[in-house]
Amino acid sequence: SYDPIWYIFHSMVSYHEAIWKDCHDYDEISPEELDNSEDAFSTFCDADSCDVGQGLDDPMFYGGLLQTHPWSFVSQQSLTVRKAYHLDRWNVKYDLTGDGFYGKSGLKDYCQGKLNTEWFINADKATQSTDIDMNKEEKILSSGTKGNMIINDIIKNNTVLIAVMFVVIIFGFALLRAFCGNNKNKINDLYAPLNGINAAYGSV
Repeated sequence: SYDPIWYIFHSMVSYHEAIWKDCHDYDEISPEELDNSEDAFSTFCDADSCDVGQGLDDPMFYGGLLQTHPWSFVSQQSLTVRKAYHLDRWNVKYDLTGDGFYGKSGLKDYCQGKLNTEWFINADKATQSTDIDMNKEEKILSSGTKGNMIINDIIKNNTVLIAVMFVVIIFGFALLRAFCGNNKNKINDLYAPLNGINAAYGSV
């Protein structure tokens, strides 16, 4: 939980959960009536049985030292699905201004007229921002395509030139290596007497 990406990831998970509830009008079900709506909430079940501890009033497990801190909610009382189900009880509200996910995923059409203003605000601005962003993306993609076409044309029309440049680079690298090798040999010859002394007395 010390990783900042952890908070961003779980905030997005919470957003997905909230938009699913709100677009299905499950936000209109009071916490006390959630037992009567299996579509709004049901415990996870596999082919054999349902897991224990996932009921509406089962306390959630929190490891570590979180329960020992007085500022923590779970230090004073247990947290359950029923308590956490409605966002407005926790003063959580999502601002959809510039939200590309809401605009491009089809949620803006599916959830139109259903959003709870206590949960989500500025849905209309998300739609406008998305249209602008899509135009920008189309321009970027088209410019990128044009750039790739230009590069491909240069390569096709100048294949011989590119091959010559490649040969020149390789030849230059070989000359540089030979020149450096000769200088190294000269330096070794210059310090040959000292090398003999070092061999006799050792190095410092």
